[in-house]
Amino acid sequence: TDERRAMVPFTSYLDIDEVKMVTDYAGSSDDLNIGDFLNIFAPFSWEVWGCFTAMLVVGGFLMAAVPLWLGMSGNFDPSEPKAHTMAMSMYMVMLSYWNAGTEHTASNWPARLFLLGIAWCVYIHVASFTASLASFLSSDKQEIGLVDSFAGMKASGEQLCVLEAIAPLIELDRSRLLLSDDYGAGVEMLYAGACVATLLGKVELLLYLKAQKAAFTVCTAECSTSLCLTTCTNATNTADKVDLDCKCSAPLKKPSECPDECPAFRKYCKFVEVVDTKFNIGIAIGLPSVEHFSPYVSAWIVKLKQSNFIKRLQVKYVDDQLHEVCTTTNQYQPENQALEVKHMVGTYVVSALFFLAGIVVAFYQSWMAKDEVWADAAQEFKQAPWFYPAEEEEQDGQDNRIEPEAQYKERMEREMLEIKR
Repeated sequence: TDERRAMVPFTSYLDIDEVKMVTDYAGSSDDLNIGDFLNIFAPFSWEVWGCFTAMLVVGGFLMAAVPLWLGMSGNFDPSEPKAHTMAMSMYMVMLSYWNAGTEHTASNWPARLFLLGIAWCVYIHVASFTASLASFLSSDKQEIGLVDSFAGMKASGEQLCVLEAIAPLIELDRSRLLLSDDYGAGVEMLYAGACVATLLGKVELLLYLKAQKAAFTVCTAECSTSLCLTTCTNATNTADKVDLDCKCSAPLKKPSECPDECPAFRKYCKFVEVVDTKFNIGIAIGLPSVEHFSPYVSAWIVKLKQSNFIKRLQVKYVDDQLHEVCTTTNQYQPENQALEVKHMVGTYVVSALFFLAGIVVAFYQSWMAKDEVWADAAQEFKQAPWFYPAEEEEQDGQDNRIEPEAQYKERMEREMLEIKR
């Protein structure tokens, strides 16, 4: 810790002790509740469902509106009311999700690009939903603890049992910390209900929870709401001994068969480890040393780590010696994480680019169509005679007199300007 480093130099760290949160058992997840009926929507967050629906609505609108605007052939009869056309397009684009494929057809390039955007969005969402749905619907029964995360513990307003040496690392009000001078005292206070969770190092997690090999004392008589020690300060009080791996006096008896001699046997098996990815506290384990020798010892430690010597020692004396003995899972996994908008944003960007490209092509084709009309009118203007041929001024009751050239040019220019508009 920072306080200890301020007092004496330390070498390079031998290992990082990861702090784990442990809580008491509160039930299992196999009970049916109203939320289970919504599990079918669980693979996506509600924000993703909203964005996906919005993309389908935009795609359906474009597939209906643009062909009608351009006067092109599409999926719908132009004589039908526009409201009916739009409703049918929305129905078809929503149906594409259930059928895992597009329902519209495309006979022009704007519609083809819109269809690519819809197909891409539908394909990614269908594949993601299918891949995640099985894990949400077939998840095994899990043990549920009093708290499911450090944030949940903070919000509960309850106390946290923590080793006094690591208390400065915990972002929690001091009044809500029940301090102890040993991990065992904190675990025992959790068992007594004085706190809703306690913090253990990774080796202590094996000793106290999984392997049940620890033996310690705790002065229960003097424990308060803020402090609990392993020894009693008052001579009239006696510390209680807790031996999780005790043996019966009769050699053939199992500890479970002599509860009077081994009352603490498998005592903490009901505790569950809280797996919280957002709770990351690590303590560097180093050796205090004289400042002059610290660089040499640190270099030696680094060399041992590079050769995996320290790792082999940990496997031999910790992992191989401490085996899990409790029959419960002893681990509370939070619910499966639904896909959020940040995971799917690339899908929406690609679909939006297809939609934008289709709109650009639609505007281009509309402009080209008007340009062709203007070109035809200009061609007609160049080929038109500069007078109305007539042999007589009056014929069939109409005025067939010669129209002046300047007046004819002016009239044709006005007509072409109207056509271009």
